[in-house]
Amino acid sequence: MTVLWEFGERSEVPPLMLHQQYKFQSAMVAHRCAELATRLMRSSGAAGIYDERPFGKALADINAARQHIANQFEIVGRNYGVSILGGKPAPDMML
Repeated sequence: MTVLWEFGERSEVPPLMLHQQYKFQSAMVAHRCAELATRLMRSSGAAGIYDERPFGKALADINAARQHIANQFEIVGRNYGVSILGGKPAPDMML
């Protein structure tokens, strides 16, 4: 975030490749949280399915966040990978 903050302070736009890298990395956060929350839910056993426990609601909320277009790391990652390999990223996914 410090790097992006510095670009903002200078009123500059970060290079496209850096933007794509950060976008991919931030999209991976929701995916990783969903993976780990699912593991926690499984480890809670049957107790996790009862309304008195927060596990089910938390997992549902995390999975809902994972569905947002900004958190689709596969889509963002494909475009980032194309750029890394020297290709031209899809226009609608550049930023």
